[in-house]
Amino acid sequence: MRTLNDYFIDGEAITGIHTDGALSVVTCVPDAGRLVGVVAHVATAATTAITTFDITVVGNGTGAGPGSGYDCSLPILANNTSAVMNVNGQVILQTGDYLRLASNGETGNTPNLYITYIIRR
Repeated sequence: MRTLNDYFIDGEAITGIHTDGALSVVTCVPDAGRLVGVVAHVATAATTAITTFDITVVGNGTGAGPGSGYDCSLPILANNTSAVMNVNGQVILQTGDYLRLASNGETGNTPNLYITYIIRR
């Protein structure tokens, strides 16, 4: 069971995560906290390898910006299935920051990824 201090933000989609640098829609953070997870749903085609992503935090965050050094990975091969990504490091967010994921393009086929951010206050 999740604590009442967690909130969820729909981060829209990344089209074609097989392409290196494919980007998610920029998502605004309404309240400060720590990113504790990214839920991902793979659709359209199956992933063929464990796929990694770069997390970018832009805005008011402490020390965060493009190339912030945060990574996450989709730990399963998937199609029409969801999983929580593994997040590397502590991603601290301030009110008004922006989140964005960029694919590193390791998978074959042409899967799309629908994401939801989990933030703990």
